[in-house]
Amino acid sequence: MNAAHLHLILNHIPPISVIIALVLLIVGIIGAKKILVQTALWIFLAASIITVPVYITGDAAKEKVEHLAGTSESMIHEHEDMADKAFIASIVMGIVSILGLILGKANGKIPGWMTGLVLVIGLIVGLVMIYTANLGGKIRRPELRTAIQTKFIRD
Repeated sequence: MNAAHLHLILNHIPPISVIIALVLLIVGIIGAKKILVQTALWIFLAASIITVPVYITGDAAKEKVEHLAGTSESMIHEHEDMADKAFIASIVMGIVSILGLILGKANGKIPGWMTGLVLVIGLIVGLVMIYTANLGGKIRRPELRTAIQTKFIRD
């Protein structure tokens, strides 16, 4: 296994984790369940941590595919640019999650403004990660490049 394999294996974990954390967070907020809110914060933090090796192994993955036939340099560049944004957003999400956990431990309850902030950041990070993943998938998966491909054959 090399860094490119690691990139492909790990890159699915952060966006899926963020979606799971968002669901838990929303249910926790609606039901006033502190344990669900805390669990969501831990999952956001874990997703943020896993984003680090995903980001670091991106260059190795690029080196493996950039010279293959059918690979577009512009698609790689677009994925890289969005990955930079997703990485920064993910780190912010992790830091905010840590702060929420600390505040919850110190006060016995996570303040409402903090859960609202985490919700907004989580939504943004989730969308950015999903878009980044979609761009990455398009690099080597031509069927993802267009949503609908129609071919008319005339005799």
